Amino acid sequence: MGKARLKKLSRLFEELETIPFDPKKDKYVIFSDQHIGMKEFDDNKQLYLEALDYYYQQEFKLVVIGDFEELHRFGIKALKNKYGSQVYTKENKFLQQGRYHRIFGNHDIDWRVQKRVERDLGDVLPNLKIVEGMKFRWNGNYIFLTHGHQGDFINDTLGKVGRWFLRWLAHPLGFSSFTSPAKNYQKRRKDETEYYNWAKSKKIIFIAGHTHRPMFESLTKIDRLRMEIENKVREYIAEKDPERKRKLEKEIRSKRKELLRVRELEGEKEKWPRLEQTELLIPCYFNDGSCLHRNGITCIELSEEKIRLIFIYDSRKGENRRKHLRGLPTSKLGTGNPESHYMHQVLEDEELEYVFARIQLLT
Repeated sequence: MGKARLKKLSRLFEELETIPFDPKKDKYVIFSDQHIGMKEFDDNKQLYLEALDYYYQQEFKLVVIGDFEELHRFGIKALKNKYGSQVYTKENKFLQQGRYHRIFGNHDIDWRVQKRVERDLGDVLPNLKIVEGMKFRWNGNYIFLTHGHQGDFINDTLGKVGRWFLRWLAHPLGFSSFTSPAKNYQKRRKDETEYYNWAKSKKIIFIAGHTHRPMFESLTKIDRLRMEIENKVREYIAEKDPERKRKLEKEIRSKRKELLRVRELEGEKEKWPRLEQTELLIPCYFNDGSCLHRNGITCIELSEEKIRLIFIYDSRKGENRRKHLRGLPTSKLGTGNPESHYMHQVLEDEELEYVFARIQLLT
């Protein structure tokens, strides 16, 4: 793996102050890559605001792990003018109750200087401290959170010089996809493999953002769909009831179509095995995705002794109208509002104790 990333992640992990974590009591929701200012965020803004209301009422602590502001393209003053009365106001409610944590990423790398945080964000998020990472400890196990740009030459080492390069050269010339793991699937897979190998070596749960691709237990959506199809084919072969067999055949064909659609959207190639691993896959790397997905936003929850990958969406959108039929735990996001069209769906969930046991036993 890249030596720069290895060194930076390891140094950050060792330097961070440990935060005690009680999986029975603590409740955290983890978002990243809002990139406020971008059209993609504006398309999902109401979803994000509804999600903030939901998690505030459910007494979660809010963790934003980087690239909240899109400072590569917009000035902070313009962003505060546009989002101050809604987005910043709702985030400030968490902050005033001691339930708000911010980590900087490469698109808001300005915040690694605390004086800039106080100067530029003090009016909307007073007394806010933004850090580079967080480290939870429970029963000798660690959950490590950071954005994931560490060790990248343009996105990290060059800092704001890298922003100048992206804003005035890469973006106008159409070269930004070469530097962004969210747009360049080869870079994304390389970054993901490095995250995975590093987390496996540390025997920890590593939760990142940056790539914009949700990951759960080191598996992508494509990986999970492949496994679902394989399991349903086995079930189909063993099934004796004709009616149930027809239903399984329909489900298999539907999953196959979904797999092809996701591969087309993500630019996935068949030659990529799961994180290029030939041994047992260790469930050490997770990614919360982003708030810029075409059909909704994703996040990660740590609560009730579990880790969950969550999809939040508007059920009125054409491609979302049948999402509730996927057989996944789905509920209305608007607490107390039976007319709400905003949905909270659990894509994946697992007991934290079980995840850590697999990490310790399989590495």
